Amino acid sequence: WAVATWPARGTIAVLAMGFVAQVGDGYRVLATPAWAVWPVVLALHVWMLRQTDRLQAAAAGDGKPAARMSAFGWFHAATAWLVTFLLADCLWSGIGKAELWRTSWAGVVMLVSAIAVLMALALWAGRGNRPAARAALPWPLNPHAEAYYWLAALPLAVLVFWGSLLAAVHSSGHTAPLPYIPLLNPTDLTLALALGSLVFWRRVLVSALPPPAKAGWVTGRHALVALALLVFIAINTVWLRVAHHFFGVRWDASALFDSFVVQTGYAILWTLLALSMMVLAHRRAQRPLWLVGAGLLGLVVVKLLLIDLSNAGGAERIIAFIAVGVLMLVVGYFAPLPPKAAPRAVPDAPPASPAAPVAPVQEELLP
Repeated sequence: WAVATWPARGTIAVLAMGFVAQVGDGYRVLATPAWAVWPVVLALHVWMLRQTDRLQAAAAGDGKPAARMSAFGWFHAATAWLVTFLLADCLWSGIGKAELWRTSWAGVVMLVSAIAVLMALALWAGRGNRPAARAALPWPLNPHAEAYYWLAALPLAVLVFWGSLLAAVHSSGHTAPLPYIPLLNPTDLTLALALGSLVFWRRVLVSALPPPAKAGWVTGRHALVALALLVFIAINTVWLRVAHHFFGVRWDASALFDSFVVQTGYAILWTLLALSMMVLAHRRAQRPLWLVGAGLLGLVVVKLLLIDLSNAGGAERIIAFIAVGVLMLVVGYFAPLPPKAAPRAVPDAPPASPAAPVAPVQEELLP
């Protein structure tokens, strides 16, 4: 009965086209009667997936290859993607009804939905990232846990990463009718949630046994470097929003670049970040991290010479140089360069066993 699995294979495509057609006609998920139809059709789709898995299991029991069951995981992943778009559409409707399109709430609507689904997949399906744990879980995690925490979550993680980058750079942090509060506004809170969800999802992949195919670029050092860069950019844009709201700097690239407040704040902020990295590296004896902090400190010096000196007056230059100079002295006192790791000692060769005593040879006396 392999033909009986085709309805479930085509259902997700029909649902996706229905969602696109609905949005194209200007209707939302929360509109009548869509809010009542979508739960029913999704429940029917999930039921068909369940029946298809039963047919696949029966076919595998008849001697057919069991690998066909894992290939059906793509349809489970596509279901998670559809739920993400439905959730985003609901949030989109809420933003429109509240008339918040000109605020930062609108800029993070899609990002929030992707974060929510990514965290749900990591928490729910991540429990089955090992064969023994997966065997004790109910359907659909057994046998499709990897389809959810890897196949379904991967595009969401990419969307969260690049969406966070765009939100950090473009969002000004306006939260009307609420006042702007640093770190407690929609943009900064969403960025913090995004970073937390990415780190947690990566931990699920690192602890998976066996690791998912082609997941090395996520579990390796390249992903850590990308996350560190995202954190650095997010921290810098927090200061931009503070300068915009509290110091009256216009939210414009040229105005922000030419502002003495922004540039001096960057010099102090980067020095504090470098100080934190170098102190941490000194305590943990991590020489590469210390060198990264030293490189950032060198970038501060170059910035002071090339940018701040040309944009600031005499008193402003003195303030910037004194602040950075004091922090550099703190770095030199509290966080000197950690020593290189000592080479591993080569074990000495075992002492040679003493030679057996040689019995003296008595010369025969000639007659």
